Amino acid sequence: DHDWDGVVKAEEDAGPIDVEGAASDYLAFETLFRRGQARLQTRKLVGAAADFRQLVTLEPQRLEPALLAAKVDYLTGSRASAEAGFKRLHTDARPEARDGIARWVIETYRDGGEELEALAWAGWLSSRSESLRVEAELRSAVDQHAEALAAASEALRLAPGDVSAELTLGNILRTRGDLPGAMDHYQAARDLAQADAR
Repeated sequence: DHDWDGVVKAEEDAGPIDVEGAASDYLAFETLFRRGQARLQTRKLVGAAADFRQLVTLEPQRLEPALLAAKVDYLTGSRASAEAGFKRLHTDARPEARDGIARWVIETYRDGGEELEALAWAGWLSSRSESLRVEAELRSAVDQHAEALAAASEALRLAPGDVSAELTLGNILRTRGDLPGAMDHYQAARDLAQADAR
C-alpha cells in the first residue's frame, strides 16, 4: 500500500531535518512524523525512536508521537519503559481520550501476539460491556474459551443490541463448534446493523 522504504530513503537523502530553521512548525512536525512512521514500518526502530522523541520534545501536548515512542520501546524489548509510558499517557490524558489510548495499547499488544498483556488493558476501558467484549476476544485468542464465553455473554447482557457484542459471541461459539448458536448471533448482528442503517 505504501512504499515505506522509499519514504525512508527520500527523507534520509534529504538530510537532517532542521526543526529550528523550518519555515513552519507544522511542516517540521509533519516531516518528522512521516519519517518516524516510515522507519517504524520498515523496522528501522532506532531512527523511529529518535524521530518520535524529537516530536515529543517539539510538541509535548501531542499524544500520537508519545504513543508511538512508547510502542517503539515495546518493539525494541524495553517492556518496562513502554508500559510505564503507556500508563503515564493514559493517566495524564483528558478523560475523553483515555479509552482511545487503552484501545491503542490493546491493539499494540495484540499485534505483538501478547493477548495476556492486552488483557490487563481491557480493564482500563470505561465501558464495562466493551471491556468484557475485548476480554472475551483476547481470552478466545489464547484458547480460554470458557472464560471468553462468560465474558462475551455478560457483555451482551450489559449492552443488548450491541452489534460488536453479538459478533464476538458468535465468533466464540463458532470456535467452540456451536455453529447454530453462532449463526443466531451473526443473524442478530446483521439485523441490528441493518436497523441502524435505516
